[in-house]
Amino acid sequence: MESILATARHMFVKYGIQKTTLEDIARFSRVAKATIYNYFGSKDRVYLEVLNREADAMTARILEEVARMTSPLDKLRVFVFSSFSLLRTSADIFNLRSEFLGHLVAGTENIRKKLFTMQLSILQPILKEGVVTGFFRNDSIHAARSILYAVRGMELTWLLDPESTEVDEDIETFFDLLCRGILAKEDAPCV
Repeated sequence: MESILATARHMFVKYGIQKTTLEDIARFSRVAKATIYNYFGSKDRVYLEVLNREADAMTARILEEVARMTSPLDKLRVFVFSSFSLLRTSADIFNLRSEFLGHLVAGTENIRKKLFTMQLSILQPILKEGVVTGFFRNDSIHAARSILYAVRGMELTWLLDPESTEVDEDIETFFDLLCRGILAKEDAPCV
């Protein structure tokens, strides 16, 4: 099964979900097409399993990056930047560009919601720690959601124009604005 999923991931990234066939996945993973049907039932289910694993891997990488930091501000910065960076590297597997053209796979939205919930579960403790230590003034669920929605908005901007050179600067500006709004002390450094 792992071989099938690894092959499918590679093919979805390279060719997209629309151009990848179960026959191709079977041929390149050296299994019978019936084996794939037995495990998954359809190409869309293969894609959803690959996508689900990618979301889990993204969350694990964000957690690893955040765990290396000690201050809540550094954790928040790493969270924002690694969330965006990881989406950039996973954009093709998430099939995001073609989904904006209306080629949604049923079930994709559930995985995106799961990813959002997992990111929220990382972000909320960062904000809580920041309030406890006096770095931040707000740790509400609404603040965490607002930050995630803003990060997703930045991601959308990049997805619609991946050649844009301004997105990285915009993320820096967003983080600066975020810090100025969340820091408890006005003169605290936002670096």
